Amino acid sequence: MTLIGTWELASFFTTFQDGSTEHSYGDTPRGYIIYAADGFMSAHLWDPKRHRPGESDDGDPPYFSYCGTWELRDNSVFHHVLSSSHFHWGGTTVVRRVSLKGDEVELIANEEFNGKKGVSVIRWRRFQPDKR
Repeated sequence: MTLIGTWELASFFTTFQDGSTEHSYGDTPRGYIIYAADGFMSAHLWDPKRHRPGESDDGDPPYFSYCGTWELRDNSVFHHVLSSSHFHWGGTTVVRRVSLKGDEVELIANEEFNGKKGVSVIRWRRFQPDKR
């Protein structure tokens, strides 16, 4: 299984234990995650309807990024976060289960937002510059 390369965000949603679903970056999220062969990674996600030049956020940031090192173990990827736009992520390790299917990969994680537990599914497509 190889994650090395650049991936473009296809979808991101969280389903909570109460059955509700949240699309943190809207229904048409944008983003990229890069896994370098040297073990460095960088991720950027945003809501294109709310993240626009010259506009400030409303307390619910429409853009999120982080970078660090990564390693693949069994069916999980470990992101060792060096820096993040969410200050509390710095110095942590974020673990995602990985499901790779051709040119798509799903990163799946147990999450907790505002006291609600759920499962986030982040789907990425291998980036192809000529198809943008």
